[in-house]
Amino acid sequence: YREPHYDDIHPNIEINYNYLEKSKILFVIPKYNGDSILNYPNFIKYIKEYSEKNNKILGLHGYMHRPEGYIKKAEFGYNNKEKDILDAINIFETFAEHSASGEEDL
Repeated sequence: YREPHYDDIHPNIEINYNYLEKSKILFVIPKYNGDSILNYPNFIKYIKEYSEKNNKILGLHGYMHRPEGYIKKAEFGYNNKEKDILDAINIFETFAEHSASGEEDL
């Protein structure tokens, strides 16, 4: 059984609120096309508050996630540098630790 999920969440990608509402797992792209989600504290606050209030699970979804570069292949199907993978994890962990109240500085 697979929980309904919503891929490709980042402030530079328009959110489909119908999908957001129906999904249990929300997959966040940490650095979409090189733009870190950490540059958007208001978006972080919104998505964290939404996920907490609606019992959603946040998940890491790729690194920069440039779909034009890997038609019919997953992003991590390529030889990614370990530093890029570690950067994705670090961004996501920082995002996940950011308080929903927005009181922490990024």
